[in-house]
Amino acid sequence: MTHPKNLEMLSLIWKLVLECETEVVWQASIQFLIQCHMELDESIKSQQHEICQSLLEQAIIILKNPEISTKTVHRVI
Repeated sequence: MTHPKNLEMLSLIWKLVLECETEVVWQASIQFLIQCHMELDESIKSQQHEICQSLLEQAIIILKNPEISTKTVHRVI
């Protein structure tokens, strides 16, 4: 799999995680995000730590939003 930062629609997946009301969709979106950051091609496997850190950093940015709902916090955590 390519480096997650090269995926053009990654922000759309985050939008589904944060805004979709259909549980099966937002759960699948979360799993897809995790898969994109964990199942890496051998050519970028050495960057796994940085790639996983970028996922965590995005989650922290979302969690720092003072207007975030409890429902969203549970999804992101």
